[in-house]
Amino acid sequence: MMAEPLLKDQDDENLESSGFFIERSTDLSKLSDKNKGAMSTLKQVLASEGTRSDIHLLMVGKTGQGKSTLINSLIELGEDIAQEGAETDMCTRSTHSYVHPELLPDVKVRIIDSPGLQDIHVNEQLYIQDMKAQCQEVSLVLYCMKMTNHRLAYDDTLALRRLHQAFGPTFWKRVVFVLTFANNERCDQKDSRDEDGPEPPFSDQAAWAELIRRRFIHRVRLRSADINAFLKRNCETDEYAHFVPAGHYKPNFYNPNPLKLPDRDNWLHNLAKSVHSQIKKHNFSRLNLND
Repeated sequence: MMAEPLLKDQDDENLESSGFFIERSTDLSKLSDKNKGAMSTLKQVLASEGTRSDIHLLMVGKTGQGKSTLINSLIELGEDIAQEGAETDMCTRSTHSYVHPELLPDVKVRIIDSPGLQDIHVNEQLYIQDMKAQCQEVSLVLYCMKMTNHRLAYDDTLALRRLHQAFGPTFWKRVVFVLTFANNERCDQKDSRDEDGPEPPFSDQAAWAELIRRRFIHRVRLRSADINAFLKRNCETDEYAHFVPAGHYKPNFYNPNPLKLPDRDNWLHNLAKSVHSQIKKHNFSRLNLND
């Protein structure tokens, strides 16, 4: 893979670390001749909505929850611009911004990757402090959680509590929970979460497609309800968080159309629409992580 071109502007200067992490930045517009396709779905959505403000997205989540996969999906250059894999995530010691300086005329889009929460190799309190210093202001936070993890685990609750302690209840108003690896949710196999009756004959493909769709929607709702209940009990918020399922972005032999999920034809377009909608809800203002 080609060496990553670095971008450094005044915003990047403001994001530089005080010593523990060093923020790095990749200019997506300078990646070979592929810049025309960079962030094409996000560009389409922002253009259709007449967006005129810069967008700063912060990715957070535990180690190995699909942050890098989601970033590569949003970048849409067909390769791993952000290195993927839990082992890579564990080695991350710095934030890394992926920036298109002019995705639309006078509109910069920055996606900020952060080290994984609940990583035993990192002093998490120091990481939170440096994230405040480096990220400063963000338009929206995308919190990555695997959809295939059916319930909140203990380390999930620790990560959520740590973020709440660091940023307070206002933080959750700017969070969209992205349920990653949703392609791997086996809705053709009934489990304890499902409430449907007898399954249709295997020959009835239409009935099976509808059953899989209903199961998928129900499982997303259960996951959302579980997390919202925790936030209400422990994070001083009465608002219901927004949830969006997300899949893989690379086709393979078993899944030639990875953008399709049981309840939607293009999860990436749905995610981009949700991102814009949530940012618009706050009038394109930014959350100051140091407040």
